[in-house]
Amino acid sequence: MAGTCARCNNELDRHNFCSHCNITANALDKVKAMSKLFYNEGLQKAKARDLSGAIEILTRSIKYDKENIEARNLLGLVYFEIGEAVLALKQWVVSQNIQPSNNLANDYLSKIQENTHNLEKLNSSIKKYNQALSYIEQDSGDLAVIQLKKILSITPNFVKAYCLLALVYIKEGDLIKAKKELVKALAIDKSNYIANKYFEEVIDSGEESVMISPEEEVKKERHRARRQVVINQSVQQFLGVVFGLAVGAALIYFLYVPDRIDTKDAEIEARNEQIETINDKVEELELLDDENQAAIRKLELDLKNAVTENEQLSSKDSKVQKLMLTMTSYLDGSIYDAASYLEAVDITDSTDGILNGLYEQLIDIVYVEAGALAYNDGKSAYDRGDYETGIDKLEIAAKFIADDTLADNAHYYLGRCYQFSDRINEALEQFKYVLDNYPDSNLRGYARDFYIYLGGTLD
Repeated sequence: MAGTCARCNNELDRHNFCSHCNITANALDKVKAMSKLFYNEGLQKAKARDLSGAIEILTRSIKYDKENIEARNLLGLVYFEIGEAVLALKQWVVSQNIQPSNNLANDYLSKIQENTHNLEKLNSSIKKYNQALSYIEQDSGDLAVIQLKKILSITPNFVKAYCLLALVYIKEGDLIKAKKELVKALAIDKSNYIANKYFEEVIDSGEESVMISPEEEVKKERHRARRQVVINQSVQQFLGVVFGLAVGAALIYFLYVPDRIDTKDAEIEARNEQIETINDKVEELELLDDENQAAIRKLELDLKNAVTENEQLSSKDSKVQKLMLTMTSYLDGSIYDAASYLEAVDITDSTDGILNGLYEQLIDIVYVEAGALAYNDGKSAYDRGDYETGIDKLEIAAKFIADDTLADNAHYYLGRCYQFSDRINEALEQFKYVLDNYPDSNLRGYARDFYIYLGGTLD
């Protein structure tokens, strides 16, 4: 008798093949076994303080089996150990969503939530790190050093901050201070690639000779040029972290949410009880004489106000819930789901500055990724002649990348998919949209030809 798939619980056929996962049960068992093997190797590396090596191996373990909770939780702990609290929280939040009960991730998140001071420190570190990156981009190394030292006083195991501080010192030529910071970083994570690379640069740059031949001078000048390339590339790498930290700031905000939701639920329940009490009093007073009409009107006004407040609380709670779903879907890699949840949030009547700021931040992150992903999926579907899927994906792309350089392509290929699906009027709308809005598009000529070919008339 055929069993069920260990991944999706669908029925296996007589060959132990799951049509939903497109894999056999034996192959799936081997994949999960490989994931456990990588987990054990990652655990050994973590115990040996080879934290970068542990991260690489544990990440591979999760790629084989995204539901390997032990590997995901350990990866979070390793990230936390090197000061990458945002990445640690991401792993634990995803782990919690995969397995809500009997999960150590719940304990890790609870310990962080219980201490609001820790959350404030994390949020402060993110802001200061972003500020330091901004100073470096502006060539204000002294200000960046101040911010990074403040970060390390708050989170003394933040390896990336030590490396960035060392980079600033290298850029300023203070190799002794750079070496000290790199030694601290390597004491936390002995195999950290960036710290080791900078350390080699510092050691090489520190070698001086009393007499320097022309050949050595040329060699030294080449080394200085190489070091400057390393510095420029490293600055760009660190600047790329800003995006991840933006997500992290949103993630930290959500650690407050369970308590906020519990509080709002209690407030809503209290309002409902108040509404019931007022309704009872209204019914009683309606049986009395006309002299009580004023009291009735006052109670009716109180009832109206209570209902309004209750609706406002429910509305805000709903917004928070949808934003939570957006965030967890995004962290789990479900970009389309994240965009769908975010699109359902109506923020127009909100006066909560934090909530509004978070919404705008998620718009910038989620919609950009959803638009790019949808365009790639839609264009691939168009290329292979799957026009129905192309329409589904390119409609999403056209909606979310309106200000992107690919927007004209999205509308053009959406028009082509409509054309091949005999949806002529919609095809004409898309080609006309390209003509009206993208005068410099390299697809403008094609859009014009197809627009005329399908019966469209130009002014």
